[in-house]
Amino acid sequence: MPYPDVLSTQLEFRGKDNFAFGLSTNQAENFQGYHGKAVLTIVDEAPGIEPQLWDAFAGIMAGGKVHIVLAGNPTIASGPFFDAFTTERALWNCLTVDAFDSPNLIGLSVDRLLQLSPEELDRNPVPYLVTRRWVFDQNHLWWHGDELSSQSWMARVRGEFPSQAQNALIKLNWLERVKWRAEENPAQDTGGRLVAGVDVGGGQAETVVYLCEPLGERHKILTFGAWRGENTRGAVVKFLEPYRARLSAVRVDAIGIGHNFGLHLRDCRFPVELVNVGLASERRPGMGQSDPAQRFANLKAQLYQNLADAFEHDQIDGLVDDATIGQLASVLYEVDSHGRIKIEPKDKARQRAEALMMAFAPAVHDLRPIEEYYGFYRTGEEPGFSLSNWASEASDLPDAIRRHFQSRPQPREDTQPTERPGARLIEGYLRARARYGL
Repeated sequence: MPYPDVLSTQLEFRGKDNFAFGLSTNQAENFQGYHGKAVLTIVDEAPGIEPQLWDAFAGIMAGGKVHIVLAGNPTIASGPFFDAFTTERALWNCLTVDAFDSPNLIGLSVDRLLQLSPEELDRNPVPYLVTRRWVFDQNHLWWHGDELSSQSWMARVRGEFPSQAQNALIKLNWLERVKWRAEENPAQDTGGRLVAGVDVGGGQAETVVYLCEPLGERHKILTFGAWRGENTRGAVVKFLEPYRARLSAVRVDAIGIGHNFGLHLRDCRFPVELVNVGLASERRPGMGQSDPAQRFANLKAQLYQNLADAFEHDQIDGLVDDATIGQLASVLYEVDSHGRIKIEPKDKARQRAEALMMAFAPAVHDLRPIEEYYGFYRTGEEPGFSLSNWASEASDLPDAIRRHFQSRPQPREDTQPTERPGARLIEGYLRARARYGL
């Protein structure tokens, strides 16, 4: 096939129905009306595209086999290009290319690069790609000691958005690092104890369950489920049922409709903890400036900070869901008038992030195997059962919980016959765990 004649902005291949053309415009109407069986739209310098053009792109995708490629340096932490990597990530296949992924720099660290001789700096196997010397020079120009102060370095060399919004709690590169590890080494179920986090949605909002395995300081995400509908109770029970014997806690966001949802799961004999994230954090004066009540406006801020710390220190494995990553990257914080961290109200759905946050709440002490838990539930009021003796003999029981149970009186013999056997004791058990922050 002869090479096509080059026009100013258009190339034609085998007839007028096969063509490529270039367009530079900030007017959406100039980009409308292009349809075909197969359309590829390549958007260069995507961070600078005007928002109104994205409606035109959506119109092109109405029919045929259509793909859109967005390319650009992540220099702006807002707009459609940023949204594609955060809140709308599930709709896109996101790729981040670091200068150190280039054949000219692969295998080098920043420290090693800065130690290269001039001859080594000019040694580039693929000279038309980003070079060692360019990165070396930009490090001197753009690196100012930390990532927050070095936005140009992070965006134009490392391929990362500049801290997303300045007040983003969880950095996107932390999340992408977790996803990369999970894709390289998928999380394996080792059969250990599990914790579930549940965030309940109403109407079209999702109800989400995240199932995680605590492993000391590390946490492993095994799976998650998400459902829409007016009544998702049955779906959640069915999802949790295969893991019943391994569940040490099912933490439910108890604000609003989550309260009754959690009671239903408790009626189904799951070890439910109702967590009101709107409450104040527990006061711990002995911790000084680290006292949660002084650092955080409420429990939600504290739990999200715990989650952010775990992502920062690579203590989480198994996160691969792009929608969850996008929601986590959109969590913003502010500092209130008392100097405490507060999570900004969400302007978009964040159920997946909230469910994961619940699952990664501070670990519950392993008071006893789950079989003993249900045995206690069933036999708590049987003749001869001594709660104080049980508390004295139970293994791995924190002293505060032990004292709480040992001082608790036995159930009265005139307990109302309509009351579920063991209900009072199990409620005391749950209150004790909540009281001591376990």
